[in-house]
Amino acid sequence: MALPRLPNVYFSHACPNCGHVRSETGLWFRSVGSYKCKACSGQVRMSYEEKARLLGANDKCGSDPHPAAPGDAAVKQQPPVRR
Repeated sequence: MALPRLPNVYFSHACPNCGHVRSETGLWFRSVGSYKCKACSGQVRMSYEEKARLLGANDKCGSDPHPAAPGDAAVKQQPPVRR
């Protein structure tokens, strides 16, 4: 599963050390591996699974960014043409 980009959607993440909430765009969270908490100066690591949970919590990223055309499913179910 690839992480969605969501460049204009803001997400919030709480520091596990002090609870300070940081709000950044989906694109920022997607690209960061760790960040320094502004409140306690602790290093906060973001695993891929945690990013997927955070970015997947938004309804907008649950949908396919490239929805299939209505006829695509029918085409995939047909057997290949033999010549």
